[in-house]
Amino acid sequence: MKRFVPFAAVLSVLPICVLAITVQPGVEFYYCEPGLSTFEFSGPTTIPQGFFGPGSEPFVGTVAFSGQVITTYPGCMGDLGLAHVLLHRTESADLPFPGTTDQVPLEVVGFSLLSVSPVEVEFQSGIPQLWNVSWEESDESSSETLIQLFEFLDESLTYRHNQIPSRPRLVFERLSDLTQREIDVSNVQWDAFADIFVAPGVPWRQSGDLGEVAQPDCAGNFVGSYDGDPIVTIYQGHHGKLVMRPAPPSQTITTQPSTWGAVKSMYR
Repeated sequence: MKRFVPFAAVLSVLPICVLAITVQPGVEFYYCEPGLSTFEFSGPTTIPQGFFGPGSEPFVGTVAFSGQVITTYPGCMGDLGLAHVLLHRTESADLPFPGTTDQVPLEVVGFSLLSVSPVEVEFQSGIPQLWNVSWEESDESSSETLIQLFEFLDESLTYRHNQIPSRPRLVFERLSDLTQREIDVSNVQWDAFADIFVAPGVPWRQSGDLGEVAQPDCAGNFVGSYDGDPIVTIYQGHHGKLVMRPAPPSQTITTQPSTWGAVKSMYR
């Protein structure tokens, strides 16, 4: 006589299969929301008297920036999108099952921002001068890495606790004659300008909608600040903040700033 085992009983002894996640090393591409990223010149980052020339007063203030598109990166094939900030995961993250975490170093390999409007510098003569400001990363920053913590809670809950190292190179250019002045943290005189931008608990996915986010071949299987939709994420530092989301494809170029209602926001 054949014995029949109830189907429910069979299910109860079958192993539950959960796919492990391995996040490959790769490059991440981010778009800075126009005018929302800032650098604060105050306290230890006050620009000293005489920096802009004889008779220039100390400069204190908050400068707003928008991104300048980075069009190429060595070894990357495909559309980099409207990327202003490039980050590089130098190792893989192994997440074998829900509840696991892993740590991966990350470095800044591309950074291109420009002040939304010129800053006004006061002089003892009483005649102010206007200067544009470009914000890049110092050439020595390529060796600067910080650990990122990846979390795998379940198939729809994956997070990363972000730390972006910042060793800026700030170039000031006078509008009247294109004279330049530079602050570069590779010079110990400007050590106080170094920073770390932090955004904890930011969702990520292994891939995204190609109509929403650029994914060239060097990106690997990771899209940060994404949970099925792009997320505007605030990375807070001691001297300012970066407000970024995944870089959209370049063919979706728009001259209008995104509104907070157009994409999700995360206040960190």
